[in-house]
Amino acid sequence: MEGYLNSSAPRPDLPEVRGLGITPGNPFAPFVIGTVAVSGLAVVILLGLTLFAPEIDTRYNAGLVLLFVGALAPIPAAILVIYSRNYVRIQRMQAGDYWAHWTYPVETRRGNEVMLGQSGIYWPDRRKLVDFKSGLVEVEQMPDELIFRYIYRRYSKSATYTERKEERVPIPYNKVDEAGELVQRYRKILGVPSDFINDSWVVAWIMGGVMLAVVLLSILLVLPLESTRNQIKNDAWATQYSATRVVETAMLERAFAPVQRVLEPQFAALKAAGARTYQPEELGFKAGDNVREVIVGFCVPSEAFYVLVWQKQPVIDGFLGSVGVYHYVEGDWGYGCIPPLWQPDGLRTITEDWNYVFLKANRSALATAFALELQKLGTPTAAP
Repeated sequence: MEGYLNSSAPRPDLPEVRGLGITPGNPFAPFVIGTVAVSGLAVVILLGLTLFAPEIDTRYNAGLVLLFVGALAPIPAAILVIYSRNYVRIQRMQAGDYWAHWTYPVETRRGNEVMLGQSGIYWPDRRKLVDFKSGLVEVEQMPDELIFRYIYRRYSKSATYTERKEERVPIPYNKVDEAGELVQRYRKILGVPSDFINDSWVVAWIMGGVMLAVVLLSILLVLPLESTRNQIKNDAWATQYSATRVVETAMLERAFAPVQRVLEPQFAALKAAGARTYQPEELGFKAGDNVREVIVGFCVPSEAFYVLVWQKQPVIDGFLGSVGVYHYVEGDWGYGCIPPLWQPDGLRTITEDWNYVFLKANRSALATAFALELQKLGTPTAAP
């Protein structure tokens, strides 16, 4: 029987399955080198940008990209390493690491030769290594072939799936005795998972550790960067908001001057005239004073006197459709100091008695008023 395992002498000429599986002639080697090199270089560059980039946004974005690179890049690298190391086992069998090497005078559907060893069954013509995956369970010798039965376990989040597979190897007419010896050898390794499966677990754990380390490092770097970035944004927003408030206050005061000049001397007369709505020219406003109408009324239930000044074009736009109006109250301001079809949605203080109030439609009051109008329309009128 051929193969170095029949001798106690070591075979230093055989390639070793180690590291990333980088060996001469290994088709996976260039891809492993490229993937590991590119991933490693990307991590170094992104880490440098995260730590030392001058702009906080650049550092934050680099940290986020580092997080995704650390979580995803090891996956293709791990797959390539597993198959690269597995190909070294094929190279070892090609170099003589087998128990038997059989050739066939007539080519079979798998080829005209086969190598059988501890690593599995290798068909050179097909470049396929059958490595018994999760463990060989039975070896049976038939008159003209060997039958290898093995299992392959697949794992998912919810269950483990076990597939039963078999491989049949024709026995050359002059190799029956060798076949019997092979059966004895293979029965000694029943239930032993293949090196491919073992590699898959080991490499997966190593790459998982790398992923976890890079992801944790990214999170530890990104969280304080996010906090600093938000603080900078909040400070910028607060500065802009303060500047906007100063500008808006100046606009409100400028537009308020004619309102105060025209209305305050007439408060006693307006109060005596009772609740009503005035057109701006009735009260002495000029066309350029930006006044549309003036509503005078009394608060409920305090009966305090109030004035609403509606403008043609509001000085400041309200939120979500609310409308800004100048609002005077003789006493404490309250929700009942506006017409019932409106409700307040914020205000700006102008003086002790005047506010710029944002009003929005009171939907419930509008619905009630609309229902009452419908009811009136539906009520029959008594015959004279």
